[in-house]
Amino acid sequence: MTLSLKILWAVKILLTLRKAAEAGVPPMKSPELLAACVAPHADTYMYRRALRELVAKTDFVTCDIQSSRTTYEWNPDVRPSLYDLVIRLEGGIHETSNAFWSYENTYTMQPLYKVNKRYDALTREYLSSIYVDELDSPALSERSRAKLPHMNLQTTEHAEQHT
Repeated sequence: MTLSLKILWAVKILLTLRKAAEAGVPPMKSPELLAACVAPHADTYMYRRALRELVAKTDFVTCDIQSSRTTYEWNPDVRPSLYDLVIRLEGGIHETSNAFWSYENTYTMQPLYKVNKRYDALTREYLSSIYVDELDSPALSERSRAKLPHMNLQTTEHAEQHT
């Protein structure tokens, strides 16, 4: 599983707003946030889409609209994980695989179905342990990764063959 472009942009926006809040910068105006996140002359479509959805679907960003001036700031009351972002912006991590698992495929491919469900659970657990505010600090990120268990995905039939 890879994170979508929308999620990556959302992380970049959130980290930019968080760093600004930590530095004591007042809420960022739209052009300031755009300049901090996107290189000059770069396409801004995904940035704008991610920002709109962050404001509309989450409480991670505080948006204030006053007389045609919009400002954004990090909401210090929340600590979102990558899983929180995926759930709120994408609707979940397993929507694509759900289309494949009809009754027939679930029945005829039971070992693969079990592995897929376990993979979804591990992905959910892993993404839930990664907080957005850790992603700009390699030391924090490595420390939290070291605490995670490393699990081996095997079906029971596969495990029996190796014993």
